[in-house]
Amino acid sequence: MFKTLRSQMKLIFIIVAVFFALSIYVGYGVYTRGRGASNPPPSTTAALVNGVPISTALLNSAVRNQLSNYKTEDLKNLTKEDFDNIRRNVLQALINYELLYQEAIKEGLKPSSKEIDEAITNLEKRFTTKEEFLSFLQRQGITLSDLRRGLEREIAVNKILRKIQDSVVINEAQIKEIYEKYKEFLVEPQKFEIAYKAFRDPQKAEEMYENLKSGKKWEEIEQEVKPEKKTLSELPKVFAEHEKDLKVGSPFIIKGEEETFVGYVFSITPSRQKTYEEVKDQLENILKYTEGLEARRKFILSLREKADIKYPDPNLAPLPPSQEETPESLTTEATTSQKTEQKQQQEPTSPSTPGSSNNN
Repeated sequence: MFKTLRSQMKLIFIIVAVFFALSIYVGYGVYTRGRGASNPPPSTTAALVNGVPISTALLNSAVRNQLSNYKTEDLKNLTKEDFDNIRRNVLQALINYELLYQEAIKEGLKPSSKEIDEAITNLEKRFTTKEEFLSFLQRQGITLSDLRRGLEREIAVNKILRKIQDSVVINEAQIKEIYEKYKEFLVEPQKFEIAYKAFRDPQKAEEMYENLKSGKKWEEIEQEVKPEKKTLSELPKVFAEHEKDLKVGSPFIIKGEEETFVGYVFSITPSRQKTYEEVKDQLENILKYTEGLEARRKFILSLREKADIKYPDPNLAPLPPSQEETPESLTTEATTSQKTEQKQQQEPTSPSTPGSSNNN
């Protein structure tokens, strides 16, 4: 709303990457299963983050987790370049997550045993019985110790992300500025007080329409369907094509592809400009959210600038900006395919020498 979608792309990717990593860690043990030894040999290490290894096994598990979201036809169309980009993006998400966890521990945000116990209890509630919960963990090859370690990391990262979000302060001037800038979009749409009935049989629809035209009241013909106030977008799509036929105090008949709609318009409430007071809270929440994303983005970038990030496998290092994909657009709705969605999530990093520190 406040920036073009394209201009928000880089900001969104880092946050998406963080929460993607979050879902990986909370994925009941992927992290603890994939991490392996505390100091694995270089050949099994995808990245070193301030000396802490992210194992290739963890990266592979996370990539499989990500690919499981793809449609079969999209998986078939993935090229080697696509796959390599996905691996790089997933690794950057894991690195961001590791950096946030390390910082959370530095800031004393490590969760208590009680907090972890409560998190496990909440997970148990998703199952009918505790036995079913434990059986699920066993099938996944996850011990309770694995789960506790994963939840400890999740809670710590959540804490630091909340701390960043809570630091965002929005003042009255900012809200008023946004209101004035986007006032034309802050409109209460026109509403129709309307009752209608759908018919598969066109003849029956015509009969009802003729009865209404003859002067019979709606409630005399149809007792079950009561009038409701609805915007045009809340009515069947075909109504938009016949808006001119929706007149106060008049019956109407609208023929769709499969159904014919017969109804009556009792009243129409014109559209109106929403006042500042009506939308103030909503705008403040939107501003807090968008400013929170920006604050998190800057915080993660600041962690990366100070971090010692090494890539034992040069092929996993971020691509130079000249080779990075730049998505043409990002929609807030579902993308046409998971492949497109993943290719949009490109990490905005500067070039780094393979195997050396990445200061971006």
